[in-house]
Amino acid sequence: MSKALALAFVLVFLTASTTILAIPVSGATTDENTWETKAPMSQPRAGLGVVAVNGKIYAIGGASTAPYQNQADNLLSTNEEYDPTTDTWTVKPSMPTPRAYFAIAAIQNKIYCIGGVVGSEKLFDGFLTRSLFVYSGITEVYDTITETWETKASMPTEKGTAKFQANVVDGKIYVIGAKLTYVYDPPADFWIQKTVARRQTLHRLRG
Repeated sequence: MSKALALAFVLVFLTASTTILAIPVSGATTDENTWETKAPMSQPRAGLGVVAVNGKIYAIGGASTAPYQNQADNLLSTNEEYDPTTDTWTVKPSMPTPRAYFAIAAIQNKIYCIGGVVGSEKLFDGFLTRSLFVYSGITEVYDTITETWETKASMPTEKGTAKFQANVVDGKIYVIGAKLTYVYDPPADFWIQKTVARRQTLHRLRG
């Protein structure tokens, strides 16, 4: 099995918000489709961002409680680097803004952490007091070479949804969710709003 495929399996398990690192093992002395437990992260986390850069895996941010149990009151800025060759975790400089459920992408040696949940607020609707997530469009970038963070232009919207992802295409970062589609140009430090995919589909159906 290739190193890239093994890293992909590691990313899947980390984004499932576990603290146990597991990868598939193959070889002459082992059976195919088996798993091996690796060194855990320093603390349990949900809603963290995970990305691979230069053969290392970075686990950033998240919340220290189980899903939907006061997560917004327990946000983290933790930044840990995992080295698959030595099976070790190293604590790196923390993300400036503690948050969870943000989009994450890597270009060359830099990791872009975009948006996410940054807190909570109480809302009384006349009958019950509910706790609602507070979202931000903040963009913070971690340079894995210099080990420093830098704040960039915020994503234009703070209207939150935790259900969005970031992917890199031709050097630009596409952030897509149920209610938003934005493209970020790193050299220009500029955001462009694009047509929301759901609206495009609806338009075709009406046409």
